[in-house]
Parts: sequence; structure tokens; C-alpha cells
Amino acid sequence: MKLKTNSGPYTIVRTALLAASLIGLGVNPPAANALVGINNIQVTTTNDTVDVATDGVCADAAGQCSLRAAIQTANELGGSVYITLGATTYTLTLTGAGELFSATGDLNINNASVTITSPYGQATIKGGTGWDDRLIQVGGSAQLSISNVVLTGGNSPANGGAIWGADTSSLILRNSRVTDNQAASFGGGISGEGLSLFVENSRIDNNTSGAQGGGILAHAASNTISTSTIDHNTADSSGGVYAYPPPTGSVDIVQSTISNNTARYNGGGIQAVQNVNFYSTTITGNTAAASGTSGYGGGIYLVNTANIRNSIVAGNMASYFVTTTISSPDCYSPNPGTVFLASQGYNLIGDMTGCTMDASGLGEQLGDATNPIDPLFGPLQDNGGVTPTHLLLTGSPGIDTGNPNGCVGTTGTELTTDQRGYTRPIDGDADGVAVCDLGAVEITPTVSAAASTSGGGGGGGCTISNGTGIDPTLPGLLLAALAYLGWRRKHRT
Repeated sequence: MKLKTNSGPYTIVRTALLAASLIGLGVNPPAANALVGINNIQVTTTNDTVDVATDGVCADAAGQCSLRAAIQTANELGGSVYITLGATTYTLTLTGAGELFSATGDLNINNASVTITSPYGQATIKGGTGWDDRLIQVGGSAQLSISNVVLTGGNSPANGGAIWGADTSSLILRNSRVTDNQAASFGGGISGEGLSLFVENSRIDNNTSGAQGGGILAHAASNTISTSTIDHNTADSSGGVYAYPPPTGSVDIVQSTISNNTARYNGGGIQAVQNVNFYSTTITGNTAAASGTSGYGGGIYLVNTANIRNSIVAGNMASYFVTTTISSPDCYSPNPGTVFLASQGYNLIGDMTGCTMDASGLGEQLGDATNPIDPLFGPLQDNGGVTPTHLLLTGSPGIDTGNPNGCVGTTGTELTTDQRGYTRPIDGDADGVAVCDLGAVEITPTVSAAASTSGGGGGGGCTISNGTGIDPTLPGLLLAALAYLGWRRKHRT
């Protein structure tokens, strides 16, 4: 299939609006030279074919440029390479795990800084029938940036169902989705074993790991998960995230949602091994000790002390000793005297049974087995933005109970938008003072609910209004569209 390039007014306006929407999501549109030049490759076929010559030109036997051939060419060229996809599905069919030069099996990025992007609409990279490998492998000091792409159907016999990276490589994942992949061992969706990881405005969901990290294994010096949702992943332990950086590294989770993940043993939502920091994050609806097994920490399993601020951990579940007894539903520490949640202030923990929190923070709301705290969440659904979220409902104890001096992220800079990109803080309790809400999402001006569905269960009963019914980000997107049109006019040749 040869991709066509149109230049009519409709296409220009549509491209401008797409660029504006990407800007609104924190994703930069393609640079001025991103579609032309020696190191810019346009994929022109959805067939899974190989490059026929090592001449730095992407061409298969039919003269077309496939995704696989583009990766092979990128490795030949080295340096920075842009690979542009269309808004269609690229199915990998050349099976054969273990080959390291992209001739069969996964796409190996060995020797370049590669950007895979789909500026014309979301693209899909998919493992085809009988696929027996992960989708992408990043090795050495290679760098990979992916935006506006769905990765699905990976089937790794080892680690990393969709993406595996090691050594000193790096991955930036923006405005993308990693869904329905599986790994026999670690990292059902992504396995970063030395891979520096930055995930933004993305969803990691419905992945499966045979060991730890159903959604993500984060094991590098630098790991950031920002404004993203990790949901409905499954593993033996660490259903959502296995956060295991080296001693000098960290895993920072910022304005993100970890929801409805399942571990057969410990850590339904996340297992925090060391140097893990939660900023304005929501952890709810996760389950440890599923299927009649025995385990701890429905929300968080603490192997080492983790810092937490302005976050909600509630509505999770864990069973122990294969009975109906609920133990450590939201948080568990095997040694609560020395391993605990280190408060940086203003958190809501629904049930502290199984773990402890230090007393240094302010504004804490801590429940227990006798008096658990219901955060009054709506279901995991589209509440605006690019990823599903849980919205706080009317009467929630999380509304306007964040730090009155402002809620901050990793750099100490105040967070002015929430996971969806909506303004925060908002005066949610109508007392005349705008204070940020707890968790990943700021309440919109009016929210009503017939019933609470804490923990992500149930559905319905929730209506959301912005008063005028206009998305508050729309004016900015229109301005960005106009700016993009001006840029196109200036750079037209």
C-alpha cells in the first residue's frame, strides 16, 4: 500500500488540528525536517518485509519501505533517524525469535537514536498469527522514542512482551498504548533492564507476565511514569509495576493511575523495591492473592521505604492464608518498623492494616480495618484527556485536601494541570479557595453521583459538567492550530 500525500486545504487544517492536539497532550509535532532529509524514513507498506541492501536506503524487493526495513536502515545509518508511520496497522509476520538484526522476529534497534511516530493519526504495531517474540528490542546505547502508536500482540518467551531494553538504552513513550502483550517472565508490557524509561500520556493495560511486573518492570537508573494509566495487567507478583531501580536510581510516578491490576501473590498494584516516589497518584481497585492464593499488599507491597505525597491508595484488596480474611488491602510492609510509607504530606490511605507511615507529614487521612476511608471514586473511564481515570465524586474526602501551598512534582515545581491536562487546582468544595485535590485527577466544577463505586467497581450514576460544556483546553488547541498553519505557510517550498 502506497501512502498518499495530499495538500488540499482540508488536509492542511486537519494536520494543523492534529498538531495542536499533540501539543495539548505534551507531545511536540514533527520538527521542520522530520519528514524530509537523509535520516527521515517514510514507511510506505504494511507488509512485513526486509531491506534488500545495506546501502542506507529503505527498500524491500518490491521497492517499498516496510517498518522492518526502516528499522534495518536506521541501524545502518546510525545517528538520529525519524520513522514516520501512517494511521494504519503494521502486522509483524516474519516469526523467529532470537535473531538480532531484524531479519525475523522482533524489531531490533541496535545502533541509532530512533523516533517512531504517526503524525497523521494513531498507528498500530501488532504481532501476527503465531507470533513468538516481543515486538521491539532496544540494546546497547540505542535510544527509542515512540509517539501515537499502539503496541499489541507481543509474545515474549522471556522478558518484555512488547518492548525489552537493556544495557544503557532508553525509551520515551508518549501518547501511546501498550496492550494485550505477554511475557513468560518479567514485564508483560515493557521490561526495562537498564533501559531508562519515560512514559507520558500513555496507557499500559491488559498485559500478562509469568513472573513480576504485569505492566512494567522498571529497573534502570532513571524511570518516570507521568500522566499515564496502568490498568488490568496480571502477574505472579507486582500486577501493575515492578519498581526495582538500582540503588542509585529511582522510579517516579507522577499524576498517574494504577488501577484494577492483579497479582497471584504480592503487590496487586505495585511492588516498590527501592527508591520509589509517588506524586499525586491514584492507586485503587488492585488485587493481591487472587485465585485463592495467599499474599500481601493489594495496592502497594513495600520492600523498601517509599515516599508519597498528595496521593490516594484505597479500595484495593488482598487475602491471606486462603481464607475470607482481608489483610493488608492497600499497603503491606514485611517490616513496618523500618520499611514504611514516608509521608511528604497530604495523602489518603483507605486502610493502613499491614503497613505504617511516618509522622512527619501534614494533612494525612489514614483509615484502618475498623474505620476504612472511602475516597468516593467513580469507575475507571474516559473523563477527558487521553487515558482513562477515576474521578472523585461529590463529597469525596479527597476534594480540596491537598497541600494548600500547592501540589508539586519531581522537580518541586507546582503542578498546574492534572493527569488529563485539565487545570489544577480548582475550588472543588466551593469555599472560595482553590486547593488541589488528592490523587491524579482534579475534580471538575460540578460532579454528581447516584452512588459511589469506590475501587473502580460498578459504573454509571456519574454525570460531569464543565458549566458551559466546553473543554477548557480547546482555546489553547485552536491557538496552537493557528500557529501551526503560520509555520506551514512560512516553511512552504
